[in-house]
Amino acid sequence: MVHVIRLTMGLLFACGMVMGGEHEPLEELKSRMAQAECNHLEFLSLVESSVFETTDTVAGEAWLAEKGQFNVHLGADQYLGVDRKLFSYSTENNQVTVEDLPENDIRSEQLSFLTRLDEFFTTAILDPGRKYQLDIKDTTDADLPHLIHIYLSNEGQLDYLEYSDVNDDLNRIRFLRHKILSDCSKDIFTPNFPDSVEIIRLTN
Repeated sequence: MVHVIRLTMGLLFACGMVMGGEHEPLEELKSRMAQAECNHLEFLSLVESSVFETTDTVAGEAWLAEKGQFNVHLGADQYLGVDRKLFSYSTENNQVTVEDLPENDIRSEQLSFLTRLDEFFTTAILDPGRKYQLDIKDTTDADLPHLIHIYLSNEGQLDYLEYSDVNDDLNRIRFLRHKILSDCSKDIFTPNFPDSVEIIRLTN
């Protein structure tokens, strides 16, 4: 009987921790973000290369709408998802690539996965109220990291998240500000690129 209880408790620790309690800070935050009409984030993106022993830091800003629209500025580049289209703008090349955006075409640089964490990841509590581990589900086709660690501030807000990319570089996104808004302005999701930009349309 004691063995059964210990085994059950072990399984609850391994699996039950994934679910979290009703008032678990990350669960509450995930719910608010998923239901919000608009999430506005300001952040720093840091990429640490163990090969070159360098750290690249880029400032970013993102608007994530409830219906899946997003507008992410990462340094001088922009990723705009609207009307099932993805516009990727590179100022260095003065180019915009336009491609169809399948339902589960979610990529780490878009940050739109933040409002759909339960859809793509299982969550384990490593340090209640502070540190969590997100493991990607086998069923997803999204181009996302297989494992993410996410940290909350003392106030239960996003602090930072980190993951290793395909090059084994450590990516850390530190959130400077997060606001949940009643609505995103339509202008935010209206493509607005320089007249001189070269437009490249990609087809499946």
